[in-house]
Amino acid sequence: MGMEYPGWGHWVVAVGLEYSRESNDTLSLCRILVLDPQEIPSKVCTWNGVVDARGSGGAYPYTWWTKDRKVKLDQALAIWKK
Repeated sequence: MGMEYPGWGHWVVAVGLEYSRESNDTLSLCRILVLDPQEIPSKVCTWNGVVDARGSGGAYPYTWWTKDRKVKLDQALAIWKK
């Protein structure tokens, strides 16, 4: 998944999605769990980064918790079994 932020960009591997349950009992995507090659591997979970998927609007609507930075998600490559 490609992320862009002012003056730079970065690729991470999305390894999971976290959902919240809404009041009408539907699920809403709230976080994307990622493996970030520039960060130290976590000793307690299989990811080492999180992107808040609840956009706030603007040019960079998402928060990349790992770097406490506003980003936009601009590219992605998905692979799954046929």
